[in-house]
Amino acid sequence: MSFRPPTPSPSLLVTPPLWNKDRSKGPRVYPRIYAIPLTLEVMDRFLENYEPDLPRYLTDSIISFQKSVGGYLPPEARRVTYIEIPEEGDEPIILLGIIIASNMTTEDLGLANRPELVKEVQELLQIDTPAAWYRFGEP
Repeated sequence: MSFRPPTPSPSLLVTPPLWNKDRSKGPRVYPRIYAIPLTLEVMDRFLENYEPDLPRYLTDSIISFQKSVGGYLPPEARRVTYIEIPEEGDEPIILLGIIIASNMTTEDLGLANRPELVKEVQELLQIDTPAAWYRFGEP
């Protein structure tokens, strides 16, 4: 049985307000990304199908995936980063994710309203994992 990212909680499906770090302009809003989490299995399958000559052994798979996947993704979804998936009563799960949108700018926030973009990424990667709003950053 392969690992699947947890189903996003309802709170992770709600679009956050635009990022704001200046309290004089309103309540503080932390940066979030609307992303699709990926497993190593998904990355390996992508490499096998699209880039079979690239190295594929644990961290090599992740690096090879990061370097090559952008050439196959829609232009608006060519960003990859680590995301934090909350786990009730436990440390968050850290996975690589394809960024669909963020709340950093109004324009980027609008990309979350493009279900066809999510569908295109899911079809390329042969997954049905939904996009949700996550914290992000290097582990």
